[in-house]
Amino acid sequence: MKTLRLLSLAALLFAAGCASTQRHDGPTAECPVCVCNHDEECRVVDIKTDTPQTEWDGRTWYFCSDECREAFRKEPEKYAKRAGR
Repeated sequence: MKTLRLLSLAALLFAAGCASTQRHDGPTAECPVCVCNHDEECRVVDIKTDTPQTEWDGRTWYFCSDECREAFRKEPEKYAKRAGR
């Protein structure tokens, strides 16, 4: 049952456009939450007008999802440090 849940989550993330197999034609960034969590599938984010983002410590941070943005907002130091920034 746990495997089924993990596969369902993976399928959901893939459908949301979070897969590393996605082609990146424009500017990109790394999602600091995915970097911290060692999530290689969602790590690279296409920077577009609707890309989740937030300002912190004098820079703009981009995320693969609203959930990652909210996680970062709760603990920005944790994710920024682990993302190597």
